[in-house]
Amino acid sequence: MLTLALAKIVTSSLSLACGAPGGVFGPIFFIGAMSGGAFARSRRGGFPTLTGPRGSYALVGLAAFLGACTHAPLTAVFLLFETTGSYEIALPALMTVILAVIVASTIEPESIDTLGLARAGTSLEPPREQIMDLIPVASAFHETFEPIRAAAPLAEVLRIMGESTSTHFPVLDGEGRLLGTLSLHGVSAPCSSTRRRARRDGAADLCDRHVPTVTPETSLGKRSDGWRRTTAKSCR
Repeated sequence: MLTLALAKIVTSSLSLACGAPGGVFGPIFFIGAMSGGAFARSRRGGFPTLTGPRGSYALVGLAAFLGACTHAPLTAVFLLFETTGSYEIALPALMTVILAVIVASTIEPESIDTLGLARAGTSLEPPREQIMDLIPVASAFHETFEPIRAAAPLAEVLRIMGESTSTHFPVLDGEGRLLGTLSLHGVSAPCSSTRRRARRDGAADLCDRHVPTVTPETSLGKRSDGWRRTTAKSCR
């Protein structure tokens, strides 16, 4: 059985390499079944009382090799259950298939279905930046917010922050326009002179006025120079 499995690997590889129609799933089933049966034979020689029927090993080997080649463990497990109609080998099948997929993914990240596309320079999984470009800001931001008046004294600012679960607050002027943003760090970090001005003039002296803005139609993947500078400044 092991000889047949190795021979099938060689012949199927030659068939696929030269473009001859040799099939894919048929060889996968055959190689997996023969490998599982050969493993059962080797186990029976050392642990005869702990080895089950050879057919069950062949079925688990078939599912494991199918999952490893396609990187689709659920497909392999469901196909095994639909073929046999038995759930007695569910646990060993799940463990074997998952282990096979982990090993196969470590050796080759692409499956047998996507390997040709990957070698041609085409990937079915777009980069994260492209995925973020497809999502607008409107689908991610919270429409409810807790504004702070620009003239609000420091005591009122602390009260609003203490009663809220938010960490950032927009500061609005008398006409309701955005003047800047205020964060918990912005209240605790300023020096004593800034705190004195805030007690006298209100939240306008504490807020950060250099805040990049986006519209609801802007994509989440878009990054302006001002956004990067602001983020770098906040990190420092």
